[in-house]
Amino acid sequence: MNKDYLVSELDALLPEREKTAYILKERPTDKDLAMIQQLVQKDSNVKDFFLELYLMDQKSRRIIVHSARAILKELKR
Repeated sequence: MNKDYLVSELDALLPEREKTAYILKERPTDKDLAMIQQLVQKDSNVKDFFLELYLMDQKSRRIIVHSARAILKELKR
């Protein structure tokens, strides 16, 4: 028996369901996210930083974000 044939026969017996689809918007409506997106596109180091940050556990991520905010606050003086 052909596997594809069996699968198509079983699919035909199942009720038709709506398929969930996700659409990626090219331009986010949130202006902050749009600025972040532009920053990531302009500088690959920023993109790498965000990827590494994303892969960290929550505690480490909080420490990094807190430290970055403190550094930015000092640089603004």
